[in-house]
Formats: sequence, structure tokens, C-alpha cells
Amino acid sequence: MSRKCQVSRKRYNRANKLCFSNKKHRHPQHPNTQVKRLWVPELNRMVSLRVSTKVLKTITTYGFMSALKRYGRELQEFV
Repeated sequence: MSRKCQVSRKRYNRANKLCFSNKKHRHPQHPNTQVKRLWVPELNRMVSLRVSTKVLKTITTYGFMSALKRYGRELQEFV
């Protein structure tokens, strides 16, 4: 399973790693994703999602449906 957030679609960033001689080497910077079981009142059941911690904070603050709306996603994509 890829380390990609299912709600915000965040994925890895390719960054340069620099050594002392200023040689550049590409390496991935992965988002902090967690697999969480979230309660969805509209479905009246738990849904297991891989979400980034930023999205998890948004869900905790505003609720699941409001977070989906903020990130431009639909509930049918996760059923």
C-alpha cells in the first residue's frame, strides 16, 4: 500500500539531499500517514482510511463530512 493520504491526496515529495561537497541526491520525503478507523455518522459505521496527521486534525476539529468538503472529496469514494 502506498504512503498516500486518501482524503487530501498528499504523496511523497522528491527533495535533494546534500552532502558537504554539495553533491545532490534525490530522496523521498513521505507524508506522516496513519491508518485510522473513523466513525462516519452518515453511514452509521466505521470506515478504515489512510490519512495524514494534518487531515486527522481537520477531521477531529470540524468533523468527517466537513473535512471531505474542504478537500473536495465525496463520501461515495470511500464506501
